[in-house]
Amino acid sequence: MTRRRRGPVDPRLWTRSAAGRRYLVASTALSLVTTVCVVVIAIAVGTILAGVVTDPLHRTPGAWTVELSILGVAVVGRVLATLLRARIAHRSATRVVQDLTAEALDAAARIPERRLADRRAEWTTVLTRGLDGLRPYLIDYVPSLLLAATVTPAALAVVAWFDPLSAVVVAVTLPTIPVFMILIGRLTEGRSRRTLDATAALAGRQLDLLAGVPTLRALGRERGPEARVAELGDR
Repeated sequence: MTRRRRGPVDPRLWTRSAAGRRYLVASTALSLVTTVCVVVIAIAVGTILAGVVTDPLHRTPGAWTVELSILGVAVVGRVLATLLRARIAHRSATRVVQDLTAEALDAAARIPERRLADRRAEWTTVLTRGLDGLRPYLIDYVPSLLLAATVTPAALAVVAWFDPLSAVVVAVTLPTIPVFMILIGRLTEGRSRRTLDATAALAGRQLDLLAGVPTLRALGRERGPEARVAELGDR
């Protein structure tokens, strides 16, 4: 059975969690603020450096009071937006995980006991390590994705405004970045799948052993499976 491929942001995450939707809106707004600050910083730094190099009369700080003030405001704005986004990301990630955990527990409670027993290793992995794995996704990946989606076209537009030839060079070389990102993502996907399978197998083995401890002790074989558990742990 082939898995249905989804985009970098799964819409199911935002439809199932109100905290996730609020976080997406706030992160998008802060990413736009960061984008404006990045563009302003680049223009201000470029203007000041170009003026200092080409115009000997403007090599003192007093000649760039306005530009330096704008640069300072943009730097402060970017720092504040970054700090605020990080704070919101950590709080929202905790709330999203809590929402999804509660929903997953409700779904598990509605499954018949016999069917749930057949998938207990999978459910154990999802409810413990699986949902906790969303934290780095929400804290690091989503903000980086939004910044890439906003800063990149804005910077390219500014470069095109000042120097169309440089913009052409950037537009030609820029696609090499996602190509390497796709290659890295494919490699990471395979490793993540193998890690998840090994974790699920280990969890299932441990649950089976815990359920059968009285029988194993009665047969004198309580130490037999420890090599298999150690092997799964190493994997």
